[in-house]
Amino acid sequence: MILLDSSFLIAYYNIKDNNHQKTKEIMPKIASGYYGQVQITDYIFDETVTYIAAKQGFERAIKVGTTLLNGVEIVEVGKENFTIAWNLFKTQHDTHLSFTDCTNITSMKSFGITKIASFDHDFKSFKGISVVD
Repeated sequence: MILLDSSFLIAYYNIKDNNHQKTKEIMPKIASGYYGQVQITDYIFDETVTYIAAKQGFERAIKVGTTLLNGVEIVEVGKENFTIAWNLFKTQHDTHLSFTDCTNITSMKSFGITKIASFDHDFKSFKGISVVD
């Protein structure tokens, strides 16, 4: 299984993003199932469509959101992972993870996901997580 981070999705759907070309090269491999089932969390969905709406407009956000809803499994962070993520967020020292990034880590551990497509390099400092970038 692979989790798609919002940094990856935003770059994929935004042709002006510095990492857009990289996502176009990586996405076919992801879509082929090479990394297993593709998943996002409800927080990643929220962050992605909110960003797209703010930067590219509401209609574009609807198209991206619909594509995600039809193309990937969306897992809910849930209360337990939320609480663990909050503790991680509060106690981080050598990383600069957003709260959503912390929910990514806790959800990945909870659901047995070992790979993440992301341009946030702080994920590389966590044991058991492989970053596809």
